[in-house]
Amino acid sequence: MRFVRLTRSIGYIVQTKILYFQLTLADLALHVYIEHTEAHVAPSDRPLLNNYTRLAENRRNTERIPKIRDYLANRPHTDL
Repeated sequence: MRFVRLTRSIGYIVQTKILYFQLTLADLALHVYIEHTEAHVAPSDRPLLNNYTRLAENRRNTERIPKIRDYLANRPHTDL
């Protein structure tokens, strides 16, 4: 396993020896952090990832995973 710079990747943060990108805990942590920051800190008129296309791409790729997509669509919404 080797770490790749996110600016060179087309998918996730870590690339395995088999030369495909796979979801890692770092990708999930990044997704949760960005989602929380957008919901509670960033102003709604200026989206957080406007200037960070690779991070936005990582978020979209994470949300495309079927089980994660289903969870995000059906999870209970809370004030936290």
